[in-house]
Formats: sequence, structure tokens, C-alpha cells
Amino acid sequence: MAKELIPPPELAPPTYDHLTATQRIAVWMGVMNLCEQFLLAGLRREIGPDGDLRAAYQRWYAARMEEHDQTMKRMLEELSRRGCPYAGR
Repeated sequence: MAKELIPPPELAPPTYDHLTATQRIAVWMGVMNLCEQFLLAGLRREIGPDGDLRAAYQRWYAARMEEHDQTMKRMLEELSRRGCPYAGR
């Protein structure tokens, strides 16, 4: 069993085929809200109970966007180097 790649049925992730589109969106929003709560809890732990959570979130977000911008820049530079016509020369 240790070498099997497919987990047994009882460990398989749930399927959402039986849900309507509205219900699926509600599940997605629930996951997004949970992720936000984890993020805010992590930031709160870093800054302590008296820290400015809004400022910590803004710093976190700015850092993520800078990282994203750098990733996009590197990707466009690589596409341009390879001669991709859509790389915004």
C-alpha cells in the first residue's frame, strides 16, 4: 500500500458535483474567508495584541504585489527574449 499512488476511497477529496453553481460559489467563498482568517491570525501573531493590524496587512499586501510584479516582469522578459509577439516589446 505504501507504493500506491491513488489513495483509498475513504481518503479521497470530496466532490461537489451534486451542488448547484450558487452552492459551489458559497463553498469557494467559505474557503476564501477561512484563508483570510488564517492570514489575519498570522499577522496578529507577528505584531502582537496591540499592533496595527491594518498597517500589517497593507505591508503584507504591498510585499506580495511587489513579488507578483517582479515575477510578471521576469516572465515578460523571458517571453520577449524568446521572440513572443505578445510580450510587449
